[in-house]
Amino acid sequence: MSARAWSRPRDTNRMIAVTVLVDQDRLDAVAEALRRSGLLVDEVHAGIGVVSGRVPPDRLAGLHEVDGVLSIEAERTYEL
Repeated sequence: MSARAWSRPRDTNRMIAVTVLVDQDRLDAVAEALRRSGLLVDEVHAGIGVVSGRVPPDRLAGLHEVDGVLSIEAERTYEL
């Protein structure tokens, strides 16, 4: 058996879906910075300056620190 390095996949069940409004003039750079900050980007909506994706709960606060982020809306979940 080889000693290969591997990374454990993220637990996508514990991810928070977010919609991020960003500075449209820097959309690509901001989307990349969001990725580096832990956002698993699902879609980039260039026409409206929105990046949507999922983030681990412990990384959500860090997204607000990314230069070019105007607002973040987290998906609300309800349990019955």
